[in-house]
Amino acid sequence: MSKDLRKLNVKNPLLSIQVMTSNRKDTIRKCLDSITHLRETVPSELVMVDTGCNEEMRSIIEEYTDHIIKFEWCNDFAKARNAGLNECKGKWFMFMDDDEWFEDTKELEYIFTSGTYKGIKACFYIQRNYVDKEGINFSDDPVSRIFERTPELKFVGRIHEYLDPFDGVYTKVNSYVHHYGYVFNSEKEKYEHSLRNLSLLKEVLKEDRGQIRWWLQTAQEYNAIEEFDNMAQLCEEGLTVFTKEKTADDRFLCRDVAGLYMGIIQSDLRTFKYEQAIKNGERALADGRLNPMAIAQAHINMARAY
Repeated sequence: MSKDLRKLNVKNPLLSIQVMTSNRKDTIRKCLDSITHLRETVPSELVMVDTGCNEEMRSIIEEYTDHIIKFEWCNDFAKARNAGLNECKGKWFMFMDDDEWFEDTKELEYIFTSGTYKGIKACFYIQRNYVDKEGINFSDDPVSRIFERTPELKFVGRIHEYLDPFDGVYTKVNSYVHHYGYVFNSEKEKYEHSLRNLSLLKEVLKEDRGQIRWWLQTAQEYNAIEEFDNMAQLCEEGLTVFTKEKTADDRFLCRDVAGLYMGIIQSDLRTFKYEQAIKNGERALADGRLNPMAIAQAHINMARAY
């Protein structure tokens, strides 16, 4: 079986699939088995980025591909991803983690077998993020994980890495991956995970203060470990960086500024500062940059405060 799977790698692939892995032996087979039909249907290659596998894990991934890149971990997810991206040969590129697996890949396969890919630059699929081990409660989030590969394309960010540049026509499919990366065995494990993320995000903020996504993700980590004063302080600082003058010509920045206001109001609510929450809600509404959804959320939070 392993020999056949290794032979699925072709010399001139249409699609390169990159999976970054460490030691998640409980999910790695689910992950790699879930893309086998995709590999059989679309001329492809599977590139594994080994960020610290033990011998058992290494022997498992060797059953699926002989294209394995050994990467010395340096607390930088983008560098690890780029190590794999630089060795990919496909005209298109898809990336995954070893703790997620597809329910099915039929719609993804159709993108390539039908020729749809020729008229687009990227494809979004769904990441189903579970919040309990039973798989009962979850949120479905669209993720941009499939791109036409260009010489300029690269990963950016020590953590929560993303591909850049991208500006073009894209499509969406309903194919989804199961993802249990936000389910923890204990509060201690959850806390340690957030601390690791915070340490990396703080480094990214030092290097790239002009990218609002790092501010919002740092705020989310403070919220996860209930450091609400730190979250509010961070969001207030972010508002001094992303002023109306700074965001005037960028509708995406205007949209994301709402997240900074909501972080402040959430901090007020969680620390029982209800009058302050109302004042900050009024401040957000007076800003003029909030879209209808954010305006609704501000009113909801103010109602909670009242």
